[in-house]
Amino acid sequence: QHGFESYDFTKLNFAEKILLLNNAEQITSFIGSGAINIIFCKPQTKYIELLQQGFEAGNFFLTNILDLDYYVINDSTIHDFLRHDANAPAR
Repeated sequence: QHGFESYDFTKLNFAEKILLLNNAEQITSFIGSGAINIIFCKPQTKYIELLQQGFEAGNFFLTNILDLDYYVINDSTIHDFLRHDANAPAR
């Protein structure tokens, strides 16, 4: 949907993961040990990290070193978005 594709990294071999991430324009993933694979992304790749409440922006320093565009979506971000959207005028 919206031009995104979903992949199960447990079903990809190492070379497939590298190729996929190196050719990606944007990556969205949950925080976790599997996110280390972003080291194979090209600079300026958008990386959106999904966090649960209570977690810090886990890959901020790594994305800075790798020159990735880093964004975080967490519980409070979603709550703020929904609250803002509910108050938005109808179009």
